[in-house]
Amino acid sequence: MTIEHGPLRQRARGLIDQVDAAPRETLEEATGLLEGLGASGDAEASSMLERVRGTSMRLLGELPDAERALLDAVDHAARAGSALLEGEARMSLGVVLAFVGRPDEAMASFDRAESLLDGVEAARVVFQRSSILYRQGEYADALELMDRALPHFEAAGDVRHAAHTRSNRGVVLGYAGRLEEARSDLRRADELYRSIGLQSAAAVATHNLGWVAGRLGELALALQLYDQAAEELTLLGRPHPELAIDRCEVLIAAGCPEEAAPIASGAAVLLREGGNTLEGAEALLMSAAALLWCEEPAAAEHAAVGAMQLFSDNGRPLWATAAEALAFDARWKEGRVGAEDVAAIESIGGLLESGGQHLASREALLLAGRIALAHEDLDTGTRLLSRVSDARLSGPIDTRIQAWLSLALLRRASGDSQGASRAALAGANALVEAQGALGALDLRSTMASHGDGIFAIGTELAMQSGRARRVFDWAERSRAGSLRFPPVLPPDDPQSAEELTQLRLASIKVRELESSGQPSATAKAELKRREDAVVSRNRQAARSGGVEDAIALRSAGEIRAALSERVLLEFFVHENVRYVLRLDQSRCRLISLGDPDEHTEAVERLERRLRRLAVRGGRSSDSLEAAVETAIAELADSIFLSASPDDDVVVVPSPDLASVPWSLLAEHSDARVTVSPSASLWAETSGREAVSRESPRVLVVRAPGVDADGRELELVSAAHGRVSVLDAGTATTSDVVEALSGVDIAHVIAHGSASRQNPLFASLEMADGPLYAYDLQRVRHPPKLMVLSSCNAGVSMRMSRSESLGMASVLLAGGTRNVVATTSLLPDTIDTAESMGRFHSFIAAGESVRSALASSSPDSRAVSLECFGAG
Repeated sequence: MTIEHGPLRQRARGLIDQVDAAPRETLEEATGLLEGLGASGDAEASSMLERVRGTSMRLLGELPDAERALLDAVDHAARAGSALLEGEARMSLGVVLAFVGRPDEAMASFDRAESLLDGVEAARVVFQRSSILYRQGEYADALELMDRALPHFEAAGDVRHAAHTRSNRGVVLGYAGRLEEARSDLRRADELYRSIGLQSAAAVATHNLGWVAGRLGELALALQLYDQAAEELTLLGRPHPELAIDRCEVLIAAGCPEEAAPIASGAAVLLREGGNTLEGAEALLMSAAALLWCEEPAAAEHAAVGAMQLFSDNGRPLWATAAEALAFDARWKEGRVGAEDVAAIESIGGLLESGGQHLASREALLLAGRIALAHEDLDTGTRLLSRVSDARLSGPIDTRIQAWLSLALLRRASGDSQGASRAALAGANALVEAQGALGALDLRSTMASHGDGIFAIGTELAMQSGRARRVFDWAERSRAGSLRFPPVLPPDDPQSAEELTQLRLASIKVRELESSGQPSATAKAELKRREDAVVSRNRQAARSGGVEDAIALRSAGEIRAALSERVLLEFFVHENVRYVLRLDQSRCRLISLGDPDEHTEAVERLERRLRRLAVRGGRSSDSLEAAVETAIAELADSIFLSASPDDDVVVVPSPDLASVPWSLLAEHSDARVTVSPSASLWAETSGREAVSRESPRVLVVRAPGVDADGRELELVSAAHGRVSVLDAGTATTSDVVEALSGVDIAHVIAHGSASRQNPLFASLEMADGPLYAYDLQRVRHPPKLMVLSSCNAGVSMRMSRSESLGMASVLLAGGTRNVVATTSLLPDTIDTAESMGRFHSFIAAGESVRSALASSSPDSRAVSLECFGAG
């Protein structure tokens, strides 16, 4: 084959300009052209083509191969005697050398490149040098070089490098804490990239805008931008493990470190396997941060020390210092840091501050101050914490809350209990504001974990005051903050609905394969991908308002006034002791119940026995019946009767008691009970419109595979006389979601499944697959009374020490007044059907939900239904 050298050089130069947009395609074309050119071909064309290959390989994460290609590019340029081509090749080589952890060689390559180039080409070397400096933490020098290079690019009309400079400058400004300036630069970079078709680079700029949003506390926007960037890069065929690092930072801020830790560690492995030790060290450091939040300090320290070594090897002393600070934090969590370490951690904080790592500096100084206070060094603690007082007012929510907690600890140590309480309250309010900015229920719930320390010190101070009302106020602040805000996703959101449909299809596919004994690994991977898409879409939702439309926290006095003749029991655990607050019309009392572990064991025993009973359909031996009764009595005596309730009780359980069958405990003492995630939510649901006795709109849904003889459907329908029915084949998810909106009473008979991984994937099995709790968020006007005749429909999953979430709480948050469901298995038997029929007869006669439920209890303990909400 004969190749014309002139056109080939033109094509090679064109490929250099296209490499950012399509690295895989340009690599393949450049390799093909080189093979056609041969060893003795045009040296200039060979240099340019090897540079294309090297740059493509760098973007694809193939760094050792990229280095070899760029060394060949340098050799070909030298053979051709072209200073321009050699300078350009050495500039690209310097970038790769930096990524593989050889910064001195990288700078030497840039020095040589700059000596060979002039004009705008020399400005490009200046830009690349600045990119290395900012990664080494030399932010001021990096900004100076960027500011020097940018005018050359703009004057020459070099849009590509002008965009590169603005993109990198945006990141540097972000690290320096100048976040709005950073956002402005990154938005301009995104516009410039898209104007010249560099979609890959534009996606990275979009991702970096997400990083800035995360540091501003705009977590939903950050996740939305991250997902947008990831989708674009995936479509372009560009791997992007390095971008997972920033996503993990947002997940940690949202209280999801268990989700972040494997993502960060996986990215660290991929990056280092590809030779990218520069960003591999950053991923390892993020993995350490996630492990620390997961309360795995030993593993966190190991990862932090590994990251520190990598940073040192890469010539990044500032980042190594940040890793050292995190290692100290891990040792502190293990109890291996003493007063003698305070000075060293303070020095680390100072180094980070002087290097422009303001966020990391704040965290180090907060740690040093906390350690000083723990060792009763009030002067040092005061001095250190005063240096980071601004951390309470801006930045990521986890850092802000830690700053408020530190101030509360400082004031308590100085004897200022009222000041400590005010600081704790300010921290709790900051958490509520952050929760209120999110639309996703799961993120609101997990974010509550950042408040554990604040809630603990606030509760401790309240208990020291000896005033049960103050303790109640703190118990309520820590309870169900995720449910205080109205739903965000519109019920008719087409993208959300489509993603849920695809998830249903994937779920059905997995079941079909498993039931037929066929391999299902590929189908399960697709199911996981679909689940991730639903979660991702849901988490992108944000609320535009503040806390004005939130359900108000009720004081003990307000709750007592709303109780009338009822009693409210609110449970919580503090310093490994379980307490209950007992409120009635006359007063609020605090009662100690003892060791929570003993209660947990009793709950587990009862759950096991109830499952065995339900599996047998209520038919069992006398010994099992006796064992169930014993377990009920044991639990009732330890956590229910000990609070001396009257016959009408509202229970607000702590998350570790969320699965307790309270109706059975109440029945043991002839009481009626309703369960609510918080006292304030109970007061809110009590104020919602109740079901009217006059012609209520009633919907009965019978899904396939249950109530085969139609007995439950018949009895429920007969109780109301006139109902709408979705039966078997007509009970599809879309029809059910649509039919639920606007009815007064809905009764759903279906197989139910809880989800221990994500409570919003709890489901009811319809004709076309699972109807998820996510689907229920799309019901515009949910029923006033929702009866879920399904296994596990009342199960809640613990999301933090203070919050749990499940299908019932989703409905209550959406506007439902009462939910009836079980926290266990529900046998498909005549006992269940008749119990449901009696319940609806009492409802139709005007009984309250809790009274109707208590009056309709079956003889079999296998049928255990709870009333959630107003009662």
